[in-house]
Amino acid sequence: MIEDADCRVTAFVGQAAAHATIWLDPPAPDEKRTGIGLYLLEIAEGRAPREVSPAPMQVDLRYLVTAWAATPADEHKLLSDVALAALGREDVTSVFRTIDPALWAGFRIPPRAAFFLQVPVRLERSQTRGPPVRETHTQVVPMEP
Repeated sequence: MIEDADCRVTAFVGQAAAHATIWLDPPAPDEKRTGIGLYLLEIAEGRAPREVSPAPMQVDLRYLVTAWAATPADEHKLLSDVALAALGREDVTSVFRTIDPALWAGFRIPPRAAFFLQVPVRLERSQTRGPPVRETHTQVVPMEP
């Protein structure tokens, strides 16, 4: 389930930031690669649409999107390519908010420009039905006095 979402989001980001390397590793203080990091930071309970019965089960995956390049301008270009492409999609949600400095401290890197991609993952539930009724039988049982 999560591995399918990883494949979908890396494919989308790879198209948005053409020719960039994409990886799922956490941000690292000694990062040498050029490209986009997509680190799965959170798995949260999601809200699936209720108009379908039975309602599907859903979780929301939240990926931290970071860019790495030789210059800040190149990093900014990578981030903007992905952020703008994500805004036009229905299968991901861009989440732009201030990232807690404690997160960056946990990675042992200085704060940097980044955002989140939220990806819903649904598991459809099938409605289990018994076998069709072919015949009915009625039996009259006398009552005891």
